[in-house]
Amino acid sequence: MKAVNTDADFLPRHAAQRSGSSNSRYLSGTMREPPLKPASREASSLAGANKIGVVDRGKRQQIATWPLAYVVSALALDESRHRLFAGGRNPAKLIVLDTVSGKEIAELDCVSGIDDLWYDTARRRIYATGTDGLAVYDQKDADHYQTIGKIPTRGGSGTSFWCPELDRYYVAAPMTGKEQAGILVFAPED
Repeated sequence: MKAVNTDADFLPRHAAQRSGSSNSRYLSGTMREPPLKPASREASSLAGANKIGVVDRGKRQQIATWPLAYVVSALALDESRHRLFAGGRNPAKLIVLDTVSGKEIAELDCVSGIDDLWYDTARRRIYATGTDGLAVYDQKDADHYQTIGKIPTRGGSGTSFWCPELDRYYVAAPMTGKEQAGILVFAPED
C-alpha cells in the first residue's frame, strides 16, 4: 500500500454521487442494511466476550457461538472461501475462522488497538487498522496467510473504510499537535 494525495472535499462529493447506487453500503455517511438472504448466516462479535455469535439472518436469531481465546472487536468476511477474520485488541491478533465449523484456521500478530478490518476480494488481502498503524495480510489460500507489512499511520488512527470501486483504503486520522484531523488515503500495490 502506498499513501495517495487527494483533495480534501473528494469524499463528500463522491458519497453524494453514489447515493443513487443500489449496491452502495454507505449513503452520505449512513449505513444501509444489506439485503437479507433467508438461508444465510452472519457472524457477530459479542461485546466483552471471547466468542463469536452466529446469527441466522432469515430467522433473525442467534443459532450458535464459537469460543475464542481472545475478545475480538473487528470482523471481515471472505464468503467464497468460508473464512471469517476476527481482530483482537489484547493481545493484538488476527484470527482466521472457518465459517462452516467455527474452527480456528490461523492466528497472526496484528496492529494494536484494532478498530477496523476489511477484506479485499480482488487481491485476497486483509487490511487491519489500529492505533499504531495499518497491517496488510496476504491470503495464500483458504488456510494459509502471511503478513505483507505494517504501515505507520498518525497516532490514534483506527477507523477505516475499504472502497473496492475506487481501489482505495481510507483511514480517519485525528488531530494531533500541529496536524489537523484528516483522511489518509492508501492505494494497494500489486
